Amino acid sequence: MPCLNNPDASVSWWSVLKELIGKDINRISMPVQINEPLDLLQRPIEDLYMLDILEKYKEEETSLRRLIWIATYNAARFYHFKGRFIKPFNPMLGETYELVTPTYRMIAEQVSHHPPIASSCV
Repeated sequence: MPCLNNPDASVSWWSVLKELIGKDINRISMPVQINEPLDLLQRPIEDLYMLDILEKYKEEETSLRRLIWIATYNAARFYHFKGRFIKPFNPMLGETYELVTPTYRMIAEQVSHHPPIASSCV
């Protein structure tokens, strides 16, 4: 799980807006503090951190117990997003991210920049 941004650090939007007056929209650079300290390749893989919860539902015999495990997994996925509502960084072309656990391995790679396309395999 990535480290969260410092909640006390703030961006002075007024100073950012003052710098934008009269500039071409293609030449605008935004402050790095407005981005989350991870990239778009990592965010979808975070759903797989708790995949062992889904493995437990296979062992249940009743459909109600299986539904409980699936609901638990879906609720647990959002635990990682607590307090993280900002945009992650865009990955560079050719950038990869790998997640290895005892039961599976996932690799993601940014294969195109315009349009942004990522490829992954489990």
